[in-house]
Amino acid sequence: MRGAALPALPAGTSALLMVLTGCGGAPGQEDRPAASGTAAPDSRTDDGAQAAGAQPRATSSHPASPERTPSHSTASRRCSTSDVAFSIGANEPGAGRENFSLILTNISAGTCTLYGYPGAEFRDAKNNAVTTNPVRVAPSSGLVSLRPGTRATAQLSFSDPATSGAVSAAPARLVVTPPDETRTLSAAWTHGAVPTGGNASAVRISAFQPGSGG
Repeated sequence: MRGAALPALPAGTSALLMVLTGCGGAPGQEDRPAASGTAAPDSRTDDGAQAAGAQPRATSSHPASPERTPSHSTASRRCSTSDVAFSIGANEPGAGRENFSLILTNISAGTCTLYGYPGAEFRDAKNNAVTTNPVRVAPSSGLVSLRPGTRATAQLSFSDPATSGAVSAAPARLVVTPPDETRTLSAAWTHGAVPTGGNASAVRISAFQPGSGG
């Protein structure tokens, strides 16, 4: 006795079954959007007292324009105290004033920037301050970019106490603080007495500029 014949499938049904069983990836796989760019590095500075003339922040609340490339993109890192070495240039007296270059040299492996005035203080052998804060002169210069091995200079000047008759003291060292930093650098002071007060004979200081001064 013959078995009942199976009904014929409509044309195209077998092809449809093959398509259904062959489509689709493994479970759980799907196209994913590309990861967004990495976050910008943290540009916060240390809390506490800071040297004057904070460097402009490199961050912005607005997204970067795709048509513009940020300038100094490799030089936007601020110079920290550990990035620089401090030295005092030779005296260049003139018009009754003593004039010294305060030099910061980039000793790091990368480019960094300085902006504004250093903090500066004369101290005695017991680490006590012997002068008031220097008077800042001239407008602040622009951003100074320091490649490894290059220098920036702030000018420090004061009236010769022997000429002005101002009250004076002979400090043991000069302590400076790079802009936006709280850690200090120091160098021995071997240039004699400095005035300790008085407007006419006050110690004056300029903002940092490129180069090593005179």
